[in-house]
Amino acid sequence: MSLSEARADGIAARFSAAGFTPRVKDHDDHTCIETDIPDPVTADAWGRLVTVLETADRFGFVSGESGRIAWAAVSKKTPATITDVWGHGPHPQGADQHV
Repeated sequence: MSLSEARADGIAARFSAAGFTPRVKDHDDHTCIETDIPDPVTADAWGRLVTVLETADRFGFVSGESGRIAWAAVSKKTPATITDVWGHGPHPQGADQHV
């Protein structure tokens, strides 16, 4: 199992542990884990949901006629292949200076 698969499985397990029902969708460059958000949602459930979402590479919310969905995405690319990772390209001015 790759690191990205393990991370996606972990997020799905944390959604379940927080009381949500995850749906895992595999894409070419990422895995998306979605869950429906109940209406209404308690403050406690909302806090657990956000805590899980923060572990993903990207996350967001979608609202529509069928309800609200939270999604978390995990990139299949290794950090070394993502160009916006710290260490690739120019560093902010002064970042390489020692104090």
